[in-house]
Amino acid sequence: MIDQRYYQYIQTIAFYCSFSRAAEALYITQPALSRFVKNVEKDLGVTIFDRESEPLKLTPAGQQYLEYITKFIELEENMRKELKSRQDAISDVIRVAAIPTFSAYMSPYVIPYFIKQYQQQCDLKFYEYTNKYILNRLGARELDIAIMNRMPEIPDLTYTKIMNDPILLVVPYNNMMKDAYPGCVNNLDNPIKIDKFNIKNETLFILQPWQNMRLAADRICNYYELVPKRTIEVRSVVLALSFVSSGIGITFACPSQIRSIHPKGDFIYFIPSELANITDAIAAFYSTNNNPWIRPFCQCCINALTHI
Repeated sequence: MIDQRYYQYIQTIAFYCSFSRAAEALYITQPALSRFVKNVEKDLGVTIFDRESEPLKLTPAGQQYLEYITKFIELEENMRKELKSRQDAISDVIRVAAIPTFSAYMSPYVIPYFIKQYQQQCDLKFYEYTNKYILNRLGARELDIAIMNRMPEIPDLTYTKIMNDPILLVVPYNNMMKDAYPGCVNNLDNPIKIDKFNIKNETLFILQPWQNMRLAADRICNYYELVPKRTIEVRSVVLALSFVSSGIGITFACPSQIRSIHPKGDFIYFIPSELANITDAIAAFYSTNNNPWIRPFCQCCINALTHI
């Protein structure tokens, strides 16, 4: 079987554009992660990451490697799906996965809360994957719950809202913003209505078309008729926020992402009041899944995250 680290480690480094941040997210040391990548590069005879770029990025060979290993893992998942029974038996195990930014922000609160409540009754298995991989595993019935920020249109899939996580427009708090909005620096808990801000002279950093935050950003721009001077596609919210930190553009992000990434600099935040809840955190699961621990886990999420 394929070692999941070949996918998870490389994908996590690519997501955070940093060995150090990826190591923190993976709960391993940076030297261990660097050795792992160097061993893979030595075995393949190619360089996976361009270490001279700022921020760190995949080389063309690295991008192709990630695409191949993703296909290999999907083939393995399909094999498992075909070989295992599709029946959902009553279980004392709950299998949960979250996208990386949610995992970094929520798991320190949710996991201890659930363990404290049910450690003698239920075994929690918690994973961190990309949105696409989570949906594949959920569809294969190898996960019970997916923590994400957009409900996919899949038959029999339902959800429970577990946390308010409104989408915000993130703007550098430069001299122009100081004059227009004095005293509003880093107003994450009290954002300004987005209809008070014109982005026609701004560069908007957006994610790729299939990513949830991009879908939400497109919907907001269409609804409010926001037309930036230019748009630039990037791979992750981490990379988008790094450009905003440099003062060269704006982007969309949620409070959970901002608090887990900790971008450098001063910002001002704008909120699309009518559409703010389209990125709220949800726990998605199949209505046909009869695992009795789904509802208790969702309730633990709500309880643990209510007062953050």
